[in-house]
Amino acid sequence: MGFPFGFGKIRAILIPKRLGLAGELGVFALDAILAGLIGGVFLLRKIVTIILDYIKLFVK
Repeated sequence: MGFPFGFGKIRAILIPKRLGLAGELGVFALDAILAGLIGGVFLLRKIVTIILDYIKLFVK
């Protein structure tokens, strides 16, 4: 269940190295933003698919 991308996969790509606290928090925030964008796109796609299925059901 789910898509192979997510916070864990993105976190594996963007690992802060030799950064201070501010740099690590910045990378963490960027990871959260990217994971939210990816998740939001697939959530929107799923919602549109469900709405189209209901429309097809009632049109018949």
